[in-house]
Amino acid sequence: PFQAVNGTTGQVWGLNEAGGTLLMGHHEGAFRIEDLRATALNNRTGAWRYLQLNDTVLIAGQYDGLSLLTRRPGGPWQWRMRLPGFEESCRVLAPENDSTLWMSHPYRGVFKVVFQNGFRSLSVKRYGLAQGLPSDLFNYVFYVGGRALVAAEHGLFRYDGATDRFV
Repeated sequence: PFQAVNGTTGQVWGLNEAGGTLLMGHHEGAFRIEDLRATALNNRTGAWRYLQLNDTVLIAGQYDGLSLLTRRPGGPWQWRMRLPGFEESCRVLAPENDSTLWMSHPYRGVFKVVFQNGFRSLSVKRYGLAQGLPSDLFNYVFYVGGRALVAAEHGLFRYDGATDRFV
């Protein structure tokens, strides 16, 4: 039988498991689900999804950028900060490694996000037609077979770090 979880009325965008914790992306923000109750992780509106980079670092893709959540081994995830310098809606995320992720927005492009200074700052670069993709629009990043790939209207592309281009 299905049972409603308290605090989840409205638009639920996704559920992700991270380190044994069920997390919910919701129109009202980022939430942890425990014992049929949703508990807010921060006071920012709109969370799409979560990407766990390692045992202690979790990134939340939100309506207006990225948030950092951390935890001690075995402890609960706790919101730390909104990551400065990137205000795009971050719905589609794929990991590259434990300090880099890819984000795509169908109308704004593909972005490589590198975390710096212990996750306190970021370096962001946009990729599109000039960097080997067939268009600046409708590109989606996915994590497949242990690597980030971009699905475009006319093909599948992988990033070549030696040339800083998609092939």
